[in-house]
Amino acid sequence: METIERNYQYFKNNFNEIVKNHIGEYVVIKDCAVIAYFKDIKSGIDYMINKGYKLGEFIVQECVKKITDNMAIYHSNVIMA
Repeated sequence: METIERNYQYFKNNFNEIVKNHIGEYVVIKDCAVIAYFKDIKSGIDYMINKGYKLGEFIVQECVKKITDNMAIYHSNVIMA
């Protein structure tokens, strides 16, 4: 399993504890551990980059009330001639 997938699985498995008291913030997760919480996604990414980590070595997730609120669904209209 890739790093991003492992970290996201950790986020899902520990969702209630991770978001508790942090709704509206963003959590950085690396190596299946919470690193820190931030007010916006950019702050979390900047923090990790400044620590020497590369994109793909960590995830940043929004802390929302329900895990399904974190999902984005995209629709596309395809017209076939």
